[in-house]
Amino acid sequence: MEKYYNIRKFLKPLKILMTLLLTSFSPAAFSQGQWTQKADFGGFERAYSIGFSIGTKGYLGLGENTNTTAYQDLWEYEPSNDSWTQKANYPNIFTINSVAFVINNSAYVGTGREESVSNYSNEFFEYNPTTNTWSAIADFPGTSREQAISFAIGGKGYVGTGLTNTNVGLADFWEYDPLSDSWVQKNNFPDTRAGSTGFAINGKGYVATGRSYTLNDLMKDLWEYEPSTDNWTQKSNLPASQRTGAVSFTINSFGYLTTGYREFDNGETDCWQYNPSTDTWLGMASFSGEGRGFAVGFSLGNKGYVGTGGLSASSTFTDDFRVFDPNPVTTSVTADFSFDDACEDKGVQFTDESSTTGGSTIVSWDWDFGDGNSSSSQNPIHTYT
Repeated sequence: MEKYYNIRKFLKPLKILMTLLLTSFSPAAFSQGQWTQKADFGGFERAYSIGFSIGTKGYLGLGENTNTTAYQDLWEYEPSNDSWTQKANYPNIFTINSVAFVINNSAYVGTGREESVSNYSNEFFEYNPTTNTWSAIADFPGTSREQAISFAIGGKGYVGTGLTNTNVGLADFWEYDPLSDSWVQKNNFPDTRAGSTGFAINGKGYVATGRSYTLNDLMKDLWEYEPSTDNWTQKSNLPASQRTGAVSFTINSFGYLTTGYREFDNGETDCWQYNPSTDTWLGMASFSGEGRGFAVGFSLGNKGYVGTGGLSASSTFTDDFRVFDPNPVTTSVTADFSFDDACEDKGVQFTDESSTTGGSTIVSWDWDFGDGNSSSSQNPIHTYT
């Protein structure tokens, strides 16, 4: 007569072991976001470049290399296949520390300085990605400069602050209207400043950090610009080190600020999220590359991109490129299984019933049957004797 073998006493240790092994294969989840390295920038290593996004594509170009060779090239980034394509060159030799902003489906690029000399520009050009062409627009009416800030709000572009060729910091602030191709001066920024970073959220502009030429010091302050009243309001300081040459980008209703120099060649990697509704900063996952300053940042959809810049440790420029996801998919694995009771000396069928969330996939199994035997099959059969 056949005798039934009770294997239920092995369930508890077996299930615990499965849970530990399966969970160890799940991708890490970051509550403060996640950085991932992407394909290197398509051009040469550089810093002091420009970056912007139009539609589903990103753009990066201009700047200079370690030997102060200036670049006029422009490259388009396609996130769907992580690739770069060179586009039409910028039609100007003043390509170092220029600014860019986007209105509708055109980019507007201008100011900056020339290679190896103290010649600065106030010229501006419009880039049309559909035709891949550049067209001259009205010159910027302020003093020629580099290291200015820019952003766009409500169909208007804004440019201000910066540094002259005699090393004088500037505070003036200007509005550009593409419909009339004209500039109008607005209220000055509250300080003479260069090397700041600018971004826009929900109809308001923000200017953060940079070097104050009034105080002769690096700053960590944040100012909000309201275009309807043409007023500046100071907001909460960045709760981190003062810096210049940081980058920023906007995702949904939040601003993000990362990298920058504390002093020359002493770069940061921390990343911060600014919430204008509460006027608060939240620390995010640090930039995963080497500390740097005067890199490029822009956003596409729900992700931010940062690349190039001057590295802090080696005093060289780079072409690496990374994407930041503030809300990466959280994945988890729950180990579970079923089995069939069996007669002594006959095989027991174990069936894997584990589940996953967040799109993760179980790729391996490790069963411990409690009698010194194991299996790597998904649904093993084991005989107890």
